[in-house]
Amino acid sequence: MQRQFRIYISVTIFCFIALIAVQLFLLYNTYELLNERFYYDKKDKLNQLYGKAIANDVVYPGTHAIVDSILHPQFEKLSHLYYHNPQQYRVFSNQLIRIIFEEVNAHNTGHALIAELLQEAGIPDSLRFSFLIRRIDLTFDGKSYVPFYNASLKIPGIPQAVQHEKGLLFHPDNFELTNSNKISGVGISRPAPNSYAMNFQLHAQPYNKRFAILEQMRGTFTSTVVTLLALIVIFILTIRNWMRQIRLSNMKSDFINNVTHELNTPITSIIMASLHIQHANNEECPPKTVRMAQIIERQSERLRHLVTRVLEFTNVRLLPVKKEQLFLHTTVEEIIETYRLQLQASQQIIFQPSAEVILVEADPFHFTTLLQNLIDNAFKYNEREHKIVTISIGISTNNIQLTVTDNGIGMHKHTIQHVFDKYYRYQDHKSSPVKGLGIGLYFVKQCILAHHWQIEVKSVLDKGSRFIITIPIKA
Repeated sequence: MQRQFRIYISVTIFCFIALIAVQLFLLYNTYELLNERFYYDKKDKLNQLYGKAIANDVVYPGTHAIVDSILHPQFEKLSHLYYHNPQQYRVFSNQLIRIIFEEVNAHNTGHALIAELLQEAGIPDSLRFSFLIRRIDLTFDGKSYVPFYNASLKIPGIPQAVQHEKGLLFHPDNFELTNSNKISGVGISRPAPNSYAMNFQLHAQPYNKRFAILEQMRGTFTSTVVTLLALIVIFILTIRNWMRQIRLSNMKSDFINNVTHELNTPITSIIMASLHIQHANNEECPPKTVRMAQIIERQSERLRHLVTRVLEFTNVRLLPVKKEQLFLHTTVEEIIETYRLQLQASQQIIFQPSAEVILVEADPFHFTTLLQNLIDNAFKYNEREHKIVTISIGISTNNIQLTVTDNGIGMHKHTIQHVFDKYYRYQDHKSSPVKGLGIGLYFVKQCILAHHWQIEVKSVLDKGSRFIITIPIKA
């Protein structure tokens, strides 16, 4: 039991860890999905408005004129250096890039542009934003482009903080540039001699983006935590209840072990006394006394067997079956004969055997208890002046049918469905005075299952009930 308990605890803890890992994985994926989709509708609106605002410009209003004023006077020199002195071309290009950066920053209209876009879009949020020039290419003939600036270049004289791995930053706002916060990516070009092509982007996100995403996940996170806590509480309560049941089961087993041990001594004495009476001579004990002693011996043996079986049943928690070859008619007659000793004048048992001699494989003890329980119930739940129980045996090609019929109070359909449940008792007003624990028919059902037989109940209110036991005939 202790080993099973440890295995159960280990498996449960492993399952909890796996469940928590799965929940964390799902929460992480939910966060990533929301992060990817965050500001999706607003970004689309800002992208449209940004495109209109810089329809004839680059980066933000005024930048195009600044770049043109710096590059156009230098195209002839740039062309000459590119084709005749590439090293000097790179040095001169870096100088021009630094000048462009300084001039664009000096005339920065990014704040005004973002404020205008937010107002026009009806977005009340305060945004972090950055403009990014990814690359600039020059064309001297209007057909082919040559590199002027790209993100891999490090330009002397420009702070390293704004030379991002993705390009040159304008108005850096200390947040990670990702596809999820990219508002717009634009590429412009004019295929004419001495012109340039530029690729630039706008990135923006609210200052409280992470908090906003977590706020959206509050319901999911709360339900996950509540579910895990509920499972932990249920697990703890289950373990406590299981341990309590184990203690009670051990106490019950100890009690039954002690009681059965104490009962065996007087039962043995009764059996020995009955045997002594049976072996006495006729003068000391008349035949009727001997017959009664035989009944005492038989019932004492049954009682001792019952005590032994109770002990076995307690230890293994299964109904043990020890089958023997039984003559069905003889066995039933012996059970009826024993039961007749306790019948009252208003009670009668009728036995209707079949014509054939029938052998069955059954546990004698359990079969006797099964039939006695059915007879007990038939008389208990009977309010008639003359109570009759009929036991009949029939045989067909494949089955033997043992039927116990009474003329008692009968049962409702609902009662028939639960009549074999453990501790279930029929609570009809006619049966309320009947004492019992509700385990008699439960034991009958267990005997039937242990023998691989079948039992069927048919009943009509105020007319009686019929219990039909079907025993397969072995080929």
